[in-house]
Amino acid sequence: MLEALISKFAQIEDPRCDWRVEHKLLDILVIAVCAVIGEAESFEDIALYGRCKRDWLGRFLELPGGIPSHDTFRRVLMLIDPERFERCFLDWVRSVFRPDAGAPRQIAIDGKTVRRSFDRQNGRSPLHLVSAFAVEHGLVLAQRATDAKRGELTVLPDLLDGLDLRGCLVSLDALACRPEIAAQITTRGGDYLLALKGNQKKAHAEVKRWFEANAFSLGGSLRPCFDAFDESHGRLVRRRVFVCTELEPLAALQRWPGLTTVLDVGFNEDTSRVRERTAARNLALLRKIALNFARANTTLKASLKGKRKSAAWDNDFMATLIAG
Repeated sequence: MLEALISKFAQIEDPRCDWRVEHKLLDILVIAVCAVIGEAESFEDIALYGRCKRDWLGRFLELPGGIPSHDTFRRVLMLIDPERFERCFLDWVRSVFRPDAGAPRQIAIDGKTVRRSFDRQNGRSPLHLVSAFAVEHGLVLAQRATDAKRGELTVLPDLLDGLDLRGCLVSLDALACRPEIAAQITTRGGDYLLALKGNQKKAHAEVKRWFEANAFSLGGSLRPCFDAFDESHGRLVRRRVFVCTELEPLAALQRWPGLTTVLDVGFNEDTSRVRERTAARNLALLRKIALNFARANTTLKASLKGKRKSAAWDNDFMATLIAG
């Protein structure tokens, strides 16, 4: 997998002036990936990892200028075009993580605010990331960034356009519950699962009334298709799922394309204090790369955190992990 990633990194244009270049761009990016796999959370951590692993890294990197300083890592990630970086990431995912033929696939779209990335000095709100996950394997397929949560809808169409949705079930939260988003998914060969909440007032009220009358009131004829108890987290919770397959009573949903059913079903990213927008966005993508490496490994039966610690401490396991 590392060879495939390196081939994609080689397509990224070095944004630095030639006469000031002391460290190869490829070396900087590969060190950063290995460091983040090994639980590095800041540019200082990345540089420290590089210094600690200098001999091991030298086995497959040229390192003409030694290990870069934390300022070099910060400066380079501030200069790299994040759009190009994200496209390289998507190309890498497509080339390495191929789904089994005929296997059902679910893609979950999730928005997340990196809360401590705010920049009061420049009046900037925290960075908001929109990511696409392959649910079966927990792999990150793509990422887009926006300055505010309300901007999620502006990057969502572009995120969906970059994915192969044929035969996929795409699940999104209530913010994306819009007919035009559903149409984009079905046009590209996918199905959608959207959370219906108060932002779609008419449809939400109509669906709520129907389920109250048919599922929750005395004498209601609808029976749950799923009914189970969960005793985790020190409490007993009963979860029931009711499904309405007849859409005639729900007039507000008639305009939704291809609708057949109505239902709602550890990298410390929040604490990252990197405030420069481009650097924060690119560092977040490095976390996604590290996540994919760790989750794809099946040789070590351990949690995600356990795999990352093992990779940080054990050079042989890090080599196995990044080799894929």
